[in-house]
Amino acid sequence: MRKILQKAVFAVLVVFVFSASASVNPSQIIRKGTKLVYDVNYSGFRYEFTIVIKDQTDAYSFDWTLGSPINKKGSINVSKAAIQNANGLFNYFANGDINNLADQCCVVLSKKMFDAFKSNNTIEIFTDKKNNELSVFGNAYSHTQTFGYNNDYSNEFDCKTVTNGSDYQITYVDDPNFPLIIEMNLGWSMKLKSIFN
Repeated sequence: MRKILQKAVFAVLVVFVFSASASVNPSQIIRKGTKLVYDVNYSGFRYEFTIVIKDQTDAYSFDWTLGSPINKKGSINVSKAAIQNANGLFNYFANGDINNLADQCCVVLSKKMFDAFKSNNTIEIFTDKKNNELSVFGNAYSHTQTFGYNNDYSNEFDCKTVTNGSDYQITYVDDPNFPLIIEMNLGWSMKLKSIFN
């Protein structure tokens, strides 16, 4: 009986250790030069959205590429003010550089958004600032989500998903220092596929 109990405890510990080690903190793997690849479905067009991190200090910047059939590229610089207080998500990409986004974030949530969800509050977010479209998001729930890291697809982020009570949802890494958006559905969708260093 004692051996059966020891084996059961050992099995539970192995599962616990494996589960604990599978979750990854984004600050452990995302740094200057890191490439993130998202799959996008926009109005029936499927393509890859690739970003390469250039800076992530007080502000952040990255080079981006939209794959075929869109074929656009440029750079984005997001200001410190946007990282702190943005209430919009930037998603209009045209060839060239986009400098100093002041009231929208891209690929990460602002601290204002993250803090609202952390406190289990709702927040009104511009899902399409260009067309003045707002939606109230809340009802955060926790889960893990897998992704590829250097072609190993057994990695997980501890995430939260928020919805607008309808079809829109945003899934992000539950990390106040780098709340990376993993997946979004805002009438179009994007999902993180891989991270490469």
